[in-house]
Amino acid sequence: MNRIVVGLGRSDSARRALRWAALRASDSKAELRVVTVVADPAPLSPLGVSWVPFVGQKARMHRTSLWQAEVLESALVGIPVRPTMSTEVHIGRPDRVLREHSCGADLLVLGASERRFRKTIRRCLMSAACPVVVIAFDQPH
Repeated sequence: MNRIVVGLGRSDSARRALRWAALRASDSKAELRVVTVVADPAPLSPLGVSWVPFVGQKARMHRTSLWQAEVLESALVGIPVRPTMSTEVHIGRPDRVLREHSCGADLLVLGASERRFRKTIRRCLMSAACPVVVIAFDQPH
């Protein structure tokens, strides 16, 4: 296995998916690519340009990158051999970004939690260029 892509969102099951993917990448000596997608809430002009100033988007992406690094560090605790990793933050539609990253990957790993993400998961299952693993949604105790 050469590359595992994991979609990292803010749910507990997304964190479990990250941990699962990190362990799998470590065991198989695969590269781990962690992708976080921030949905773009900004309406687009008729020309397809966001009305939100670019500076605001850059700050949002920076905050998300800091959060992503913190979550990644906690997910790697106890993993004896850390996999080779890369992280990316994008603004856009999660299913489209993840589909693009699935090209050339051996596995796409997602966490299933909230109802609002079911459409993203379904779209990834239908259009990813590699097998998709969905880690179980959060269960009440």
